Amino acid sequence: MEGRAGRFPSEMEGMVRGFVVGTSRPEMDGREGSPAVLASSAASGTAGGEPWSHLDPQSASSPPPPAAPAAGQDPAADEAVAAGLPGDLGSLIASMLPSAYDRGALEGVSSCWRAAVRDCPVRPLPLILSADLRLTDCFGEGNITRSMHPRLSQSSSDTATALGSLKNWVILGFEPKWNPEGDLIVSHRQCVLFQPLKGNLRYLPDPSASVKNGLSGTCRITQAEGILLYSQPATESGMFLQKIVLSDSCLGPDFRVAGLAASRGSHHLALCTAGMDAWCVCTAPFLTLGSDLEFMHDKLYILGGHQEDLYQIEFGAEMVWFPHVCAARRCVTMHLPQDGTHEQRNLVRSRNDLLLVVRSFNENWDQLVTVSVFKLNVHNWTWTQVHALHGQSLLISMSSSVAIDFSAYHEVEYRRLAERIYFLDQFCPGFLPGRDDHFSYRAQFYDMLEGQVTELLIGAQPASRRPGFPMWFSPTE
Repeated sequence: MEGRAGRFPSEMEGMVRGFVVGTSRPEMDGREGSPAVLASSAASGTAGGEPWSHLDPQSASSPPPPAAPAAGQDPAADEAVAAGLPGDLGSLIASMLPSAYDRGALEGVSSCWRAAVRDCPVRPLPLILSADLRLTDCFGEGNITRSMHPRLSQSSSDTATALGSLKNWVILGFEPKWNPEGDLIVSHRQCVLFQPLKGNLRYLPDPSASVKNGLSGTCRITQAEGILLYSQPATESGMFLQKIVLSDSCLGPDFRVAGLAASRGSHHLALCTAGMDAWCVCTAPFLTLGSDLEFMHDKLYILGGHQEDLYQIEFGAEMVWFPHVCAARRCVTMHLPQDGTHEQRNLVRSRNDLLLVVRSFNENWDQLVTVSVFKLNVHNWTWTQVHALHGQSLLISMSSSVAIDFSAYHEVEYRRLAERIYFLDQFCPGFLPGRDDHFSYRAQFYDMLEGQVTELLIGAQPASRRPGFPMWFSPTE
């Protein structure tokens, strides 16, 4: 693919890779810049064979300290080496590893390296989580596909659907293997937050759970007709979750979750937070097929009304009353075209802005005609078209859309990936492979600078025909 990553210069690669695997490579031992030499230099205060003590004439006669063991031979020595690195050198080395898997290996060397990875300002390259819950590195390692952390058993993953992601977490919904009522939409029986690379797990309320005397309320929708109703079900119900987003404050114990759901032909908004026994289910006239949603500054924005209207839902100062809805309003309207063409619209968070990505297709939906990006102006509730992403790229998929700052990477090969919009959903022509094709998905990216659409093949073999769609997963460490 065009965006396949280049490689480090051999000297830098040797230095960084040596720390990742926790040992020096035999063919590099004793060479200047090798991991063994770097480990010894960091502990003894030498660089390239010249002692740091030459900066202080009084210390020139001091005997040199004993050399540290080579990296990987002694865990205590590895810890001492990492702790002795000056300033932010540890984070700088971590930033030279664009692969999330390489950074995970680096974290396993010692607690100091683990802290260096977490403090690294450059996030790893994004991954793709396919419908069969396998991770593909389409940017950094040439479409290499790996399994998730083994904590998720095979029997569980066979019934799981990816519903969303934020930072190091993905949201998975689990479906029953059979449906006694014969519904076309099968309700999820469980929902969890899961870290695919580390195996950490948090449980969300069961989508079919009910509570007695649960919270409920109504809220009139400002600037629009209708009322938003919300309540926790008093009897067992079932929801098919379609997309889930998490608030900015999700990393603490009080994570907040909002999702689009369907139940027996109706569309709902589902809300929950830590400690709840059941989801809070909302109904409103603007919740329709094709709706999208995103958190921004702890307010929830919903693209509803068949993607023409943007709505904002507030939950009180700093979401203290979440999920009690305090206010709901229609913010801005952008009418769909009436000339026979079609549009698909997606919300995505970019730094401190909410963006709307609009794709225009021909009458048969088999050709992408134009792509436009708009930024929400919350002061006068208007959409303003933007023509540059300022070093970022947008990754769009059904369950998760993210903005990535490719300009922060060191290598030119990665920086070239900026100012693009990558699409990974069923609106890409020929999205699913045929029986004889050697790829998993046929994606597209749009170059904002050149105004061109380019096809992008993901994976090296046909994807599983399991229900669900792939989504972008962009870990931060």
